[in-house]
Amino acid sequence: MENDLDTAVAAIESWDPALSVGNPDIDAEHQRLLRIIAKLKVIITDWERYGPQTAAVVTEIADYTVSHFSHEEELMRQYGFHVPDAAAQDGNNPQAISHLNQHRKFIKEFTDLTTRLSGGLAVDLVTVKGEYNRLHAWLVRHIKEKDQLLADFISQVQTHSKASPLSSFNRF
Repeated sequence: MENDLDTAVAAIESWDPALSVGNPDIDAEHQRLLRIIAKLKVIITDWERYGPQTAAVVTEIADYTVSHFSHEEELMRQYGFHVPDAAAQDGNNPQAISHLNQHRKFIKEFTDLTTRLSGGLAVDLVTVKGEYNRLHAWLVRHIKEKDQLLADFISQVQTHSKASPLSSFNRF
């Protein structure tokens, strides 16, 4: 059942088709994540009404982001994007390492924020505006720079795999 905040979010457009990376699964997850982030935008526009829901929305963003990043990282492994393991980073794709490092940094920063909020940090409108602006800008940049590279790589692997069953062995 939708609550009042979800109804308000549905009234604003949170997905820009220019953010499509051309992979339906990744695009659907980005759309959902941007809809959740849009809740912060609604909170900002009507602080008195929605401000008390800030901690719950930040937790929802954190939880879904972890799930989304896990899925992206599974795709990296599945399609041979050279996801580094704990043992060594030799021979790994620098783009994959950079992508994963961005995920780790984002999760740490957002976990710190959720910890502060759950610890009773007083949240004000200025803080929420700053977090919304930072989060939205980071995600858009991440989609355009990192996720687009991953989606393009997956597309190339899928195209080569359809061409020849052995082509996946020759992609490097």
